[in-house]
Amino acid sequence: MVRGVFKQGVHYFKPHGLRSRPIFSWVAVQALIKGDYTGAEATGETIPLANGAVVNLDEAAAKIRAMLD
Repeated sequence: MVRGVFKQGVHYFKPHGLRSRPIFSWVAVQALIKGDYTGAEATGETIPLANGAVVNLDEAAAKIRAMLD
């Protein structure tokens, strides 16, 4: 993340604010590792959390964009 390899909004998200822990998109990280990354964000992808909640990456990305504007 420090080197800029992982991009916020693509490879990881911080839906609970800038000081929260990042939530990684495993699909985007795998694509980056395999060299299959095309620059397009995954659509409709969700991440299940340990507490039973589910993070929708499209919604999280929209919230992050709104926070940055």
